[in-house]
Amino acid sequence: MWIRQFGNGLRSGSGSTCDGARPLWTELGYRGLRLLGGISLLASVACNSSVTAGGGQCVAGMQTCVDNTLFTCGSGSYVPAQACDASRVCDDKLGCVACHPSLPTCVGDEVHACSESGTVGALTEACAFGQRCRDGACIDACEVAASDFVYLVDDQNNFLSFSPKNDVGAGTPVASVFTTIGKMACPTTKPALSGFAGVSPFSMAVDRKANAWVLYTSGELMKVSPRDAACVGTSYQPSQLGWDTFGMGYVSDAQGSKTETLYVGRASVGGNTDMALGKLDASLTLSRVGTFTGITHSPEMSGTGAAELYGYFPSNQAGKHLIALINRSDASFIRTYSLAPLPSVDQNYAFAFAHWGGRFYYFIDMQIAGGTRVSRVYRYDPGPNTSTLVIDNSPYRIVGAGVSTCAPTVVG
Repeated sequence: MWIRQFGNGLRSGSGSTCDGARPLWTELGYRGLRLLGGISLLASVACNSSVTAGGGQCVAGMQTCVDNTLFTCGSGSYVPAQACDASRVCDDKLGCVACHPSLPTCVGDEVHACSESGTVGALTEACAFGQRCRDGACIDACEVAASDFVYLVDDQNNFLSFSPKNDVGAGTPVASVFTTIGKMACPTTKPALSGFAGVSPFSMAVDRKANAWVLYTSGELMKVSPRDAACVGTSYQPSQLGWDTFGMGYVSDAQGSKTETLYVGRASVGGNTDMALGKLDASLTLSRVGTFTGITHSPEMSGTGAAELYGYFPSNQAGKHLIALINRSDASFIRTYSLAPLPSVDQNYAFAFAHWGGRFYYFIDMQIAGGTRVSRVYRYDPGPNTSTLVIDNSPYRIVGAGVSTCAPTVVG
């Protein structure tokens, strides 16, 4: 049976003519050939000086690709002429080339154009962190790239990663878990808000592609690359609803969903006592969700791929230092984990919080008895209900933490 090529004179049935038409595989190329049955299409169209052998028909001198090998038609049958190595692709006109002509191609995690001659051309797209280039397109691969770390920012604009996998409990060496990625130089333009000595990072959240969203004490929200700490401004308008500063965390919209929402908790600074939950939509417009009750300090927050929003509420008072699973619809607490009061002489904390692998990490800088300030890292394990002082005094005063919703929800 022949395959009709519309508009070029091929007709189904014996005795039909070709009128110079090209075989179907030259129109489809290697990809289309694979989709339509691969080698079976080699028994296709016979025209003019066609010959038949082995149950298939081909035109002497024609060629096509199957499984990255170039076949040519000669002496009445298709025979392999050239096998392309793994770094090349087979094109039915050109043979082994660097890329499929006129189709986008991957070079590492970049998308490049491919010329008509099958050579790699100009860069058209650099895949974002948390993406991989596959078949000429950037695809989401955050489960590989963004899920291994908790990302951190300190009050000196250091952007860091923290590796929970290297946490061995009490006495964990700082160098085994902290890595400095770079120094942020965010283009802030506004002065520090009332109550702050200068413009510096206040809090942070991380989306599923590991982009960091850093709130500054000027009320400005910046976007930071996890590759090198490069920073750009955003369209966020500061002080919406009168909320100057807040803690924040991304949460998947449903369990396993690739869409997520940034939730924020209004900070109890500058005399504010309205400690409330809100969220930012895709346009970075803030809306209020509800009010937190029964707490002494505003939270930092962390979300998961299981659509769970957790808040960390620091306190040196018994019964007030806790982690809570927060109802995203009204800010009520679904479940709480009570922690021992912090060994602090006041409630002037710099702190951050992240969920990773079913455990909770809280990073806190505080003044303890004797006037000493310490920057500590604690891990809370809800199963055995234990808190572990992982690092007693790190060199970083952490003010923001974030983790991708691709991060594991259980250890293992």
